[in-house]
Amino acid sequence: MSLSLLQPWFLLALLALPLIGIGFRRKSSLGFSAKGKGLFWGLRSTSLLLLILALGDLRMLIPSDRVNLFYLLDVSESISPRGQALARNFLKQTISEMKKEDRAGLILFGHDASVETGLKNDFNLVPFRSKINTQATNIRDALHLAAGLFPRSGQNRIVLFSDGNENRKEALEGGNLSKSLGVKIFPVPLPSWFRGQEVFIEKLESPESTAPQTPFDVRIFLNSTYAGQGELILFKNNRLLFNEEVSFRPGKDLYRFQDEITRGGLTRYSVHFNTSKDGISQNNRGISFTQGIPKPSVLYLTTPGEKNPHLKEALVKQGIRVVEKEPAELSESLFDLLDFNAIILHNVSSRHFSYVTLENLERYVKDLGGGLVMVGGVNGFGAGGYLNTPVEKALPVSMDIPTTMDFSGFALVLLIDKSSSMAGDLERKNKMEGAKMAAFGAVEMLNPLDRVGILVFDRDPQWLVPMTVASERKKIAGLLSTIKESGGTDLFPALKEASRVLQALSAAKKHIIILSDGLTQEADFAPLVRDLRESNVTVSTVALGKDADKVLLNTIARWGNGRSYYTEDVDKIPRIFVGETQLAAKKTVIEKILKPEALTDSEIIRGIPIRELPSIQGQVITYPKSGALHLLRTGEGPLLSAWQYGLGRTVAFTSDLALRWGRAWIQWEHFGAFVSQMVKWARRKEASANHQINWERKNGKTAFVLDISDERGNLINFLNLKSKILFPSGQSEAVSVKQTAPGRYQGSFPSEEVGEYYLSLFPGSSAPGPSAPKIFGYGVPYSDEFLEAGVNRNLLADLAAITQGRLLDVHTPPKGLFQAEGGAAEISPPLWPWLILIAMLLLVAEVGVRKLYRMGYWRDKKL
Repeated sequence: MSLSLLQPWFLLALLALPLIGIGFRRKSSLGFSAKGKGLFWGLRSTSLLLLILALGDLRMLIPSDRVNLFYLLDVSESISPRGQALARNFLKQTISEMKKEDRAGLILFGHDASVETGLKNDFNLVPFRSKINTQATNIRDALHLAAGLFPRSGQNRIVLFSDGNENRKEALEGGNLSKSLGVKIFPVPLPSWFRGQEVFIEKLESPESTAPQTPFDVRIFLNSTYAGQGELILFKNNRLLFNEEVSFRPGKDLYRFQDEITRGGLTRYSVHFNTSKDGISQNNRGISFTQGIPKPSVLYLTTPGEKNPHLKEALVKQGIRVVEKEPAELSESLFDLLDFNAIILHNVSSRHFSYVTLENLERYVKDLGGGLVMVGGVNGFGAGGYLNTPVEKALPVSMDIPTTMDFSGFALVLLIDKSSSMAGDLERKNKMEGAKMAAFGAVEMLNPLDRVGILVFDRDPQWLVPMTVASERKKIAGLLSTIKESGGTDLFPALKEASRVLQALSAAKKHIIILSDGLTQEADFAPLVRDLRESNVTVSTVALGKDADKVLLNTIARWGNGRSYYTEDVDKIPRIFVGETQLAAKKTVIEKILKPEALTDSEIIRGIPIRELPSIQGQVITYPKSGALHLLRTGEGPLLSAWQYGLGRTVAFTSDLALRWGRAWIQWEHFGAFVSQMVKWARRKEASANHQINWERKNGKTAFVLDISDERGNLINFLNLKSKILFPSGQSEAVSVKQTAPGRYQGSFPSEEVGEYYLSLFPGSSAPGPSAPKIFGYGVPYSDEFLEAGVNRNLLADLAAITQGRLLDVHTPPKGLFQAEGGAAEISPPLWPWLILIAMLLLVAEVGVRKLYRMGYWRDKKL
């Protein structure tokens, strides 16, 4: 057994001991003899020494055979399933050698690290629970985490399972920390994703910017470990540009394709390579973007099959380039919207868009500076189901009725098909779960005193929720969760039961929503629905899935003075229910002659004779948002509103600008000027400056360098630039941009996600720079995990050498991992409480001896 100081620098305080001796020599008033002075000096010095040892954390080193071992398992994408299986087998075999006093734990790591099992003596390998980002390898953080969890007693070791292909290039830093703490690292190389035969796209290259109608090369760099043939597929803006069988050889191949762009804005190229013998396909992709000189255009979206040419024609006559599309033509890629400076939603229902597209519309305005104009009609705003969607968030008006407003009583019955066919999926999403969410969303729309009932049916109807007040939301949610699918489908008895209950109920408005996905038994629905209509009960239907009897359900809705819906998308069911409930329960659309009045001035209506505004025949009811600019209104609420939303602008016109409600506006001589000013105010203004951008990606971050000049080529300096990056996940983040040279600006952002990044560059509040956001695209086609093939044995060997460990073989687990080496010791509990106690006792003894001496004791003895 030996002693050790854990904080040895406190020994510097021993330099004070000679000062105590000098002090005793100077104090001769007590008349101490040399022997007495030595005694008092010894007592005080011993007390001080004990205090110094206490501060230095004096410990006893007790011989110990205890071993603390952390297994660090790399679970990143570059580790093959075979490699992980070998690591598990290695762990199971070596863990069996643990002694009673030993401790073992497990840490999983990829981009981040997580303690799966802390150090304990009853370690068992169980299914992993930790959620790890597997798209990167960060060995340093895993080593740091383990080093901080080791106890001070025993021998500390790390067994590191990895292919050594770190993405952060900082693993040696973790090795040096482990060395300083006396932790030995035993790396175990694991097989990586590379299987010997591999082809991957090293790079897809196109010009950063170019003028339209100027030919240029698109270059594809292919790297392979063997010779063969494969299919090379090149896309331009999601459209096939090239598809051909090509030959490749070991090493690098270059394929060139000549192309040109015909329009401004961003053009995206993507490449895919398919071959049968390839090890993995994740790295067979490439993405690049080319910036063209933009020609401003507006995207015009309206209800499929419904022609409202007047607004579009007026814009074209005013010199605005308009591209008309149907909602179904939009993909779920944000890129589809980047070509346009503004988007017009003209009387088009939200159910024609997926939820992802609605999110993209909001991001297009907020993060990319685009303009959004919504024009009403019976399919616009709340009537079109935009309540509680991302688009409503972007608009300057709200569609939710304020809770302070009073409404007459409303009774709603939801008829939900729970037959066996509802247990199936649409696009991998359960139909019944979608119905449950839709039903609860409808209940949430109701006022607390409104009444609601939920009647489920297969062959027989059953009241899941008898008619109750809508304030019982918690109870209703619990009951909805109990629905189980079973049986056949018979709608008639269920509708008859709902009719019986509603006709006996007193309410100002009564409504039924039917949801069914299958064919029902034949029945005479006409008299039943007619009776409902005569009792002021309206009926709407939702047909779900291709097998639904759309004809019957449409007919029932028509007989019942309601609306019919059809969808094959489970995600759309809740929006349909919410929108339909709002339409039925509340005043959403008003149709009567209304006279607009102006509230304030704006460039949107500047030059328009606002005292001569034509009347409208109807509008969708909305409610003003705080902070928005409300320009026109009628007695039923806002007619024209606008505001800045994020980097972009949005405008809401709640009438339809079509023949149904806006005939007088269409015939008005100032109609063209009005709609063009409305769209021009909202649309994104393109910057006049020239931008050249270069990208460099390293260690999970991408740096960009921007060279900015004016139209004459002169460098533009001292711009107060701001920037925002939109990640593939849909999240956004502000990016700092700094000037580093004449006309040159730099910034960086994290780029660990796979997919497309969009960088918006815009001027600060007091900057003289570009007047509007400039958008750039950048692509990460696949994870960094697939950039390097093979195993980095050199790095793993260096980690072992730094810490005096050794490389191990995963196929032959060694003996003795839990065998302590000679000289191992366990540190005792702290001794400082005892040292301080003894020091205090010695000080008390010194004081006591002094008192006794002054009282005359020991003087005769010449102490």
